[in-house]
Amino acid sequence: KSSLSSNESLITYVEIPHKHGTSLGAFVLNKENGLQYISMCSSKELISLEEIAQNDILKLCVDNMAYHLLFEKIDKKITDEGTILYSPAGIVHRIPLKALYIDNDLTIGDKYKLSALANPIDLYYQDNTQNFAIDKMKIALWGGIDYGTSDTKDENFIKTRSVTRGESLVYLPGSLNEVDNMYRMLDGKVLSAVHFTGNGATESSFKQKASGADIIHISTHGFFHEDQAHELNNAMHNSGLFFANANAAWKDNYKPEYFYKGYEDGILRADEIETQDLASCKLVVLSACETGLGEIKGDEGVFGLQRAFKLAGARCILMSLWSVPDTATEELMKRFYENLLIASNIDNAFNNAQKSMKESTKPLYGVRDWGGFVLLH
Repeated sequence: KSSLSSNESLITYVEIPHKHGTSLGAFVLNKENGLQYISMCSSKELISLEEIAQNDILKLCVDNMAYHLLFEKIDKKITDEGTILYSPAGIVHRIPLKALYIDNDLTIGDKYKLSALANPIDLYYQDNTQNFAIDKMKIALWGGIDYGTSDTKDENFIKTRSVTRGESLVYLPGSLNEVDNMYRMLDGKVLSAVHFTGNGATESSFKQKASGADIIHISTHGFFHEDQAHELNNAMHNSGLFFANANAAWKDNYKPEYFYKGYEDGILRADEIETQDLASCKLVVLSACETGLGEIKGDEGVFGLQRAFKLAGARCILMSLWSVPDTATEELMKRFYENLLIASNIDNAFNNAQKSMKESTKPLYGVRDWGGFVLLH
């Protein structure tokens, strides 16, 4: 409580197991009202919410059912236009609270400043992101990746940054534009900047260079599979990022045993990332699809890329919760770094980038374009 300012509230979501299911509750802590517990939704409501989230996450954002079940009761207990620090649990890991519509025009993110915490204890480290001196930092970028001979550069193909097993990894032209533009924007304004593209954006280059970077930016395809019979029985093995020449391993001739022999197949999985030393990394930007997803294991949280980067030592992670369009993601990242150079504050830069896209009329962006990313402390 002493770490909170007068206009801040800490929300800790919790799953409550019952004999016939699990319900969702939340502890709300602020200086005005102290600690309160709120019962959020019943087991039946939670099951309904999870089904919709699985099948139509975008509908869930614009339909105020999610707001009603996950936030409306809290809304009545906190200061309007204040700052909310929240630690998710269960289904909340998979829903971007900031993008939930309260009515036809207003989102939770319009009304409050929201920051997601991997753990409530991370509240103590918030000050480290308030003065983000990017001019003194080293940044490493990966994007515009050549995934191998099976990919395509067909401009008529509708591109997102999410794939399923057996699909060809499609070249992402927006990804190349993204990292090239980032490099030009940041070069000379940060301590140092390096970028890896095409065949040079290898899994090995990440393992060799990421440990020395303050900011890691990866623009590529990502994946998360909850239940894949042909994968190894390891939740941290079922999410990852694709680097150069990954198509061969991703197609039918994939041999999982290569991973244990140190074979670099171009697929960087969560269980590889967690072994890296990223203690000096202050921000990881995962400009790819579904990078915030993973297997949820009760109070242990999400087993996936977000857990892997946290275990490796990264302080903050910008990640996505759904399949994101290539061009719109490029634009969101551009706006994020433009704001970061000005604001020197990660949360403000991210909030301003999302808000500017939400309010844009030419071009017009929908919640799918800007709402899927979450900044996790």
